[in-house]
Amino acid sequence: MPALLSPKLHEPDGRDKKFEAIEDLGDLEIVQEMVGYLFVDITAYTKLKYIYRLNLEYTPERGQRLYEYLKANCQAGKRCELWVIDMGARNQESIQEELVHLQRSYITLDQLTPEIVATQCDTSRLGSKDFPRMLVVQ
Repeated sequence: MPALLSPKLHEPDGRDKKFEAIEDLGDLEIVQEMVGYLFVDITAYTKLKYIYRLNLEYTPERGQRLYEYLKANCQAGKRCELWVIDMGARNQESIQEELVHLQRSYITLDQLTPEIVATQCDTSRLGSKDFPRMLVVQ
């Protein structure tokens, strides 16, 4: 999948722009993770080869951009996992405890809607017991 940098925080060539507004923080960004530099061992959650970090403080506009990105870049029949996890889970025991309560949703690419993206990504609607979540798009 291609990187998706925030148009509010980055120039088209990827250079940082001058920070202008607090509302710009948490804008949608998708970048490939360098496993080993992670704060959380993401490989404890998924065994997929390619892992991307999704930075997103959900708003309907950002959710729509994420929906359009997924529709444009996911391939039907190939598994894509969209995880919402508690970044505070730093050790194997807390990660394993989270995985016991994992909430999974499975859909095909043609079933993906902006409403499904909102349900998965709008963490303001979620309580502490609602993590982790995984949306599997195939």
